[in-house]
Amino acid sequence: MWTGNVIFSYMMMDKFKTALAKKVRGLRKNLGFSQEEIAKKMNLHRPTISQIESGEREISAEELVKLAMIFGVTIDELTTAITEEDQKPEPKQEGDKVITFFRHGEAIDDIYDQYGGWADPEMSPKGVSKAYQIATNLCRQGEKYQIIFCSPLKRARIFAEIMGREMKAEVKVMQYLKERNTYGLLSGINKTVAKKRFPELVTDYEQGKYVLGSERKDDFESRIPLIFEYLKRQDVKNIGCITHGKVLAAVIGQMLKMKPKSLEEGAMLKVGMDDKSNYYIQSEGIAFDK
Repeated sequence: MWTGNVIFSYMMMDKFKTALAKKVRGLRKNLGFSQEEIAKKMNLHRPTISQIESGEREISAEELVKLAMIFGVTIDELTTAITEEDQKPEPKQEGDKVITFFRHGEAIDDIYDQYGGWADPEMSPKGVSKAYQIATNLCRQGEKYQIIFCSPLKRARIFAEIMGREMKAEVKVMQYLKERNTYGLLSGINKTVAKKRFPELVTDYEQGKYVLGSERKDDFESRIPLIFEYLKRQDVKNIGCITHGKVLAAVIGQMLKMKPKSLEEGAMLKVGMDDKSNYYIQSEGIAFDK
């Protein structure tokens, strides 16, 4: 006998399969691969890839791992976006000026489990590879920024320089794009070491209190609109901005009045600007709350 729970479970499985098919198709096209090329890399036949992309065929765990490797993403990145796909807002037409924000990729502080903020580590090899991948894919799609602004911190500057070289675009530093320093004096310190040496600071941070040396919330939020005021003065239509997770989340919340749930490394947000408003156009690697 078919119970309500069983029917619901099958509906969710079918929805997942359809969303995964759409995700695979989108990633393949964005990377410029043909179905034949993907089939060869996975030791499958081209019609099988076509069935996967149409949702007619389920993907095994082994095939999911292979696809993630081919697309240069993690399994979580491949599947997390699927469950949030239906929550993306509807895009609007591009306005007078288009700003494309990117979150930088992995940095050395991520590897060594350090507090970030205004610490200034280099990008990791994985982060550099991600930047090249994004820049190459954008060039394949014909995307072009007339100028690229970036945070003064190395992990964003390196990303911007890579993109600038690929697109032959000028790169400039904008202080307003700098990450918020919620960690204060903890910035750059390994988290385990910090607990032993500076337990008071760690306790303040974990309890949501002000940490000595950090940027207060009001000060941080007051500089987000300044990003847009600065960009409006630029006499170009298409602008790229390389920034950080907290800045990107604040842009989404304050300027677009939307609720970001998660931001992947290398996440992209395209925003339209005209004389009256700023509005959402497109995003990748960002999940939104309803």
